[in-house]
Amino acid sequence: EILRLRKKLKSSAGLQKAGLLSALATFYDVRGQYSQAETCLRQSLSLNPASKHTQWLSAKVKKQLDAVDMQMSASKSLGDGKKEGLSFPNPTPVERVSGKSLSAAEFFERYSSTSTPVVLTDVVKDMTPSPWTIEYLRTAIGDKHAPVKRVVPGSAEWAQLETARTMRVSDFINSLEEDINTEQLYLFDWSLPIHCPKLSKELAIPKYFDGDLLKKTPEGSLYRDSWPSLFVAPKGLSGGLHVDAFGSNFWMALFQGRKRWLFFQKEDLPLLYPRYSHSMDPTFDADVFRPDLEKYPLLSLTHPRECVLQPGELLFVPAGCPHRVENLDKSLAVSGNFVDESNFEVAKEELRLNALKDPRSLDLLQQFGDMFIDKRTTIK
Repeated sequence: EILRLRKKLKSSAGLQKAGLLSALATFYDVRGQYSQAETCLRQSLSLNPASKHTQWLSAKVKKQLDAVDMQMSASKSLGDGKKEGLSFPNPTPVERVSGKSLSAAEFFERYSSTSTPVVLTDVVKDMTPSPWTIEYLRTAIGDKHAPVKRVVPGSAEWAQLETARTMRVSDFINSLEEDINTEQLYLFDWSLPIHCPKLSKELAIPKYFDGDLLKKTPEGSLYRDSWPSLFVAPKGLSGGLHVDAFGSNFWMALFQGRKRWLFFQKEDLPLLYPRYSHSMDPTFDADVFRPDLEKYPLLSLTHPRECVLQPGELLFVPAGCPHRVENLDKSLAVSGNFVDESNFEVAKEELRLNALKDPRSLDLLQQFGDMFIDKRTTIK
């Protein structure tokens, strides 16, 4: 196909040539020939600078090239490509802080604005009138139908999670209780405001996320009602390493079970061997739970943090931080992605790129453009 496109380029001009160059770049991108892809895209844009598809593809290839360049630079620091004696760094424990003594302003200054993960205790108990359990969900929303996902190793999908099928929530819960979830199915990131509005109204979002700008957009706006969302997982399930979408911060409140979290600084992302396959959200080849330093030596240069999230605790994950999660027990959690002053500019840039393919991202970007954020993350 590459040879065919090259041949057609010789007799093409104008917009036709721009399209052929963009198509050729796509094949180079799939083959991992990123420099050749970048050259074709640059030439294509010189002929048709208005092509949003080519602009988007160019931005995606640039992310991959930037990662490759940083990997090459980091490899030099290992010295002559030697892999002997390398070890995966011991993860630093994530700090735990009681919500009883932490104000919203202190949370922003100490954690959100510094991109520092933290576990908050004494917060989750005040989020619902009575403690949520998986058994309570059976009673409250068991008649609902929801898509369930499964982990597919090597998948190019986000976190290596692919939709398996749609199930009644009660049937899914039964599979957990009867320990017959042999497929390791996962009720993952299921919007409560959209699918279970009555249940959603039981939740009180902690004060630390009152500055979420997504909640201050008009009704019907992208992401406004996406969160809080529901996570119910079987024991032993572990999704792939991933980064939360569109530069968003993330929180998770755990009601039942335990979850092991392994984080990395956002600056570590190139050292984790990212692949930008068909979106701006990378997937990762390296298994950070079982690091193979012979194959992925740059893992030795990362700065991991780790925690085991306990029932009744809430975790904050800063924007851009790669992380992987293992469910140590069957678990029930609620989460939210959010944008505040700490990640406002990053989120706008990611939305600008997404807007090249998604009109709703453009609408949200324009709404953000009308917002002015003061130091207390309020909107004027």
